[in-house]
Amino acid sequence: MQHLDTSKLKPQDSLDDPLDLEHQPLVPPSKGGMQAFNEKHTGMNSMHQDDGLEYKTWRSPWYCCLGECSLMDWLACCTVANVPCLAFGWNQMRAFQMTWWKECAKYIAATMVITTMIHVANSLITPNIKTSDAPGGGRQAQMPSDDQKLAGVILILVASVGGLLFALWMASRRGMLRSRFNIKGTQCSDRCLWLCCPSCALCQETRTLMHNRVEEGVWHGPPRMAEMP
Repeated sequence: MQHLDTSKLKPQDSLDDPLDLEHQPLVPPSKGGMQAFNEKHTGMNSMHQDDGLEYKTWRSPWYCCLGECSLMDWLACCTVANVPCLAFGWNQMRAFQMTWWKECAKYIAATMVITTMIHVANSLITPNIKTSDAPGGGRQAQMPSDDQKLAGVILILVASVGGLLFALWMASRRGMLRSRFNIKGTQCSDRCLWLCCPSCALCQETRTLMHNRVEEGVWHGPPRMAEMP
């Protein structure tokens, strides 16, 4: 019987032998390894690589109402300061192809209802100052009745709830802008900004869309300067 010299044999998993890739099973890379590779070589995680999008940013911070003091930034600030309803309508038309005057009418209706309730409540609660026609009569203050005070408090509460709902609605539109154009931010920051400083939020949205030439839902980006010959 012929004996086999086992000293010349090598184990199957020896590192000296090349891997038989043809007969090896296909093992997908781990999720952690793929994510680390993407972050190292592409600067984004696997989720951003799958959708093929990169994060965009708002045009300057929210507290910089004039942005970077360009012509577009000045125009956006002046529009929001004087006719915010028009700025909101234009933004919705540029980003979502909505009818601008309908969105403008929604903004006007909501703000008029809230401000009217506040003014009426103020007139009910504030004492009425009357001037007496009698000589030396001077001024007399007519205090509101209990029913008027109660009605004024109810109107203030209703106006406060309406203002809160209006701010949340505007924050949801801001979230739609972020989702559509992949802008950095969170839903919590959108709500806080619209509750604390709605003019700053609307101004930031307006100058961002104007600077990046957003038209018909397409983000064209800022204009590029002509290259020198």
